[in-house]
Amino acid sequence: MSPYEDFKGLYHQRWSVETEFDRLKNIHEIENFSGRKEICIKQDFYAKILTYNMTMTLKQDGERYMTR
Repeated sequence: MSPYEDFKGLYHQRWSVETEFDRLKNIHEIENFSGRKEICIKQDFYAKILTYNMTMTLKQDGERYMTR
C-alpha cells in the first residue's frame, strides 16, 4: 500500500470519532457551562456526558428495534 492509501484508511477510521466530538460540542454544548466555579463546571460536564451516553444508548436500542 502507498502512504496515501494508509493515510486514507486511518482517516476513515477516525471519522466516527470526529463526528461524535462534533455532536458533543455542538448539540450537547459540552463547552458551555452554567457557572465559573470548579464544582459547577464538573457538574455540567458530567451531566452532559451522562445525557449523551443515555441518548446514544436509546438511539442504539431504537435502531436495533427498527431493524428487526
